[in-house]
Amino acid sequence: MIVLDTSAIVEILRGTDIGKRIAEKFNKDIKFTTAISAYELMLGIKDKDTIKVESFLNDLDILDFDIKAGKESAQIEKELKSKGNLINKIDILISGICKNYNATILTLDHDFLKIKGIKVELID
Repeated sequence: MIVLDTSAIVEILRGTDIGKRIAEKFNKDIKFTTAISAYELMLGIKDKDTIKVESFLNDLDILDFDIKAGKESAQIEKELKSKGNLINKIDILISGICKNYNATILTLDHDFLKIKGIKVELID
């Protein structure tokens, strides 16, 4: 299972070269994102882009942040904090969801590489 991180979705929606590469390479496998990424997208868009973003999200299965993801996220944050290697909270929550589903996160964000126990497909 491949889960699109917010950074990858933004590239796809903007139609950048990276976004086109992501869409071409993973087109058949891209079916998921997280409720946290949906939140980030909706928070950051301009009114004129709302329909485009909502349409894109409606084509994906949205993985929820539930109690299991909460437990995974808390464990991730504790481990990062104990190593003095904290990342932003949003990425921790997304990672908890991915770890809960044993999913690969497709991202441009190198911070995900700091998290033990999740699979990361980094796009450069």
